[in-house]
Amino acid sequence: MKSLPIVLITIFLFVIIGAYYIQVDDSSETQNSHQVLLQLQHRNSDGHLVSYVEGSKIAFINPDKLNEFLDKLPNKKIIEKDGKDYDMFQWIGPSEKYARHHSWSGYELRVLPVNGNYQTVLMVLHNAYETQPGDTASIRWTVLRPIL
Repeated sequence: MKSLPIVLITIFLFVIIGAYYIQVDDSSETQNSHQVLLQLQHRNSDGHLVSYVEGSKIAFINPDKLNEFLDKLPNKKIIEKDGKDYDMFQWIGPSEKYARHHSWSGYELRVLPVNGNYQTVLMVLHNAYETQPGDTASIRWTVLRPIL
């Protein structure tokens, strides 16, 4: 029985250390990939700002389809960040009007349909927000693509 706390502490330390190394590996892996910032303004049916949400955690990405989409956008800037050059793309997505009560914690970028189905090329996670019927959301995307 005395060994149970030691076992639990050991497991806890392995989980914490493992999470740290996974986070470090994940961040070094993304240095040569896209960076995304999603900015969302959530307004009630009277047009008053209810919440402002930002998200930058990429949950899913199809880099080839995303690059194909970005190459079709009319304007891009070249910027330098941390000594590296990036193509910067910014656009505002269509506003959405909600017809029901719902809670959201992620947003998808979908491209034109292939065989009648929209393709998700990117999904970004953000803090959840709750909508009521008549609420609207405006989404602004910023994507940095490394220039290799």
